[in-house]
Amino acid sequence: MKVVFLHGWGVHTPDYGALPNWLKTHGLKTQALAEPIEIWLSDYISYSDDVTVPDLALAFEAARQALFPHEKFSCVTHSTGGPLMLEWLDRFGREKRP
Repeated sequence: MKVVFLHGWGVHTPDYGALPNWLKTHGLKTQALAEPIEIWLSDYISYSDDVTVPDLALAFEAARQALFPHEKFSCVTHSTGGPLMLEWLDRFGREKRP
């Protein structure tokens, strides 16, 4: 299973510590090993003050299309990642909802 770790907008250091690597090595007891994917929005959008949550949802969708276009996923969010994921679910996630 894909587990997306969505870093908040403007974050330049890891938010999740050892958790992504722990999931990779220990997995989930009831399923196959988890495949953590860390998404840094800075790779998909600028840090302009004019950026909106809908803009960030578009950036996340670009990342999803690039990294795992046809797979379901779970998402762990931090800071801006929470509202961003809610926006993404409203705009893009209806048939992809995990």
